[in-house]
Amino acid sequence: MRRPSRPAATLALLLLASPACMRWSSVGAPAPERTLDSARVTLASGEVTELRNVDVRADSVLGYAGTVRVGFAAHEVRRVEVKRVSAVRTALAVVGGVVLTYVALIVYLVSTLDW
Repeated sequence: MRRPSRPAATLALLLLASPACMRWSSVGAPAPERTLDSARVTLASGEVTELRNVDVRADSVLGYAGTVRVGFAAHEVRRVEVKRVSAVRTALAVVGGVVLTYVALIVYLVSTLDW
């Protein structure tokens, strides 16, 4: 059986851990005008929608949900959030990766011992 190369295994581990490094952080309900690459919008009804190419304006929030351009009036929006790097989650992912690698190495070494 062919083992994955070390760079490939490292890349796979990084790709699996990268979402753990992010968290949603509020940028406030529409007031500060700005353009965002992506955002999660929570409406007063409780509905949550993820948007791309988001324009936050004083009176509305506009963006793309899939391929459809959607807009919400400011009074309908409870919260606008963006993804940000979380130092705590990043540290935990790194420590978890190191521990997992160590355990895998021990299991490998034990399995190759000639009993």
